[in-house]
Amino acid sequence: MVEQGGVDNRLGRIKEEIAELALRPNSVRFAELERIVSRLQEVGYDTQSKAGRHSHLLRVNTERVTVCTHNPKRKELKPVYVRNFLQSMKALGLLDDDSNESEK
Repeated sequence: MVEQGGVDNRLGRIKEEIAELALRPNSVRFAELERIVSRLQEVGYDTQSKAGRHSHLLRVNTERVTVCTHNPKRKELKPVYVRNFLQSMKALGLLDDDSNESEK
């Protein structure tokens, strides 16, 4: 069984990673979002990741985000999908409202 302090430390690192994504919404890859969702599951969040033909559905607790990944020439996600993901993380309390997000 994982000690509460261990979960708190891991959750703190996940929050730092989410805050770091907020600083660079133009250069985020889908694998980074997927890794965050996977790590949230490890600390007790109810998560799901479903792949469609050109998009992925990421769910953390009650928050759902659709991420379009159909452009093979562009490895980074479009900033709008990153911002949607960040809004969901804010709704879950995993990102502070006063974080330094880039201009929209």
